[in-house]
Amino acid sequence: MVNLFFSPKWFFGYAIGFELAFALVTLTIALLSYRVYKLSNQRNSLLFSYAFGLISVSYFLQSVINFQILFKLNTAAPPFVTLMSVLKLNNLGLLIHMLMMLGGLLILTVMAL
Repeated sequence: MVNLFFSPKWFFGYAIGFELAFALVTLTIALLSYRVYKLSNQRNSLLFSYAFGLISVSYFLQSVINFQILFKLNTAAPPFVTLMSVLKLNNLGLLIHMLMMLGGLLILTVMAL
């Protein structure tokens, strides 16, 4: 049996749920900070909103891609085709997640410095 992920198989569904929860929390922070920006017109609040918006999008896209991977693993297809498409989808999701998360963290760092 080939292991594609570092987490146990039973935890994969919970991981998707946690990613969606993280996306909702960070989206809430982004929306509240944007509301503060509209009230106070401060640039730091806008940057804070952009940073947490990017982090929220990264978690949301990661959860969607992980859900797609879970769906593809449960379909009846030839093992080689399924494995290759899952690996490509996993690599794409990881790349998008890293870029969005780094963008959000970079904005937070610029704002702090």
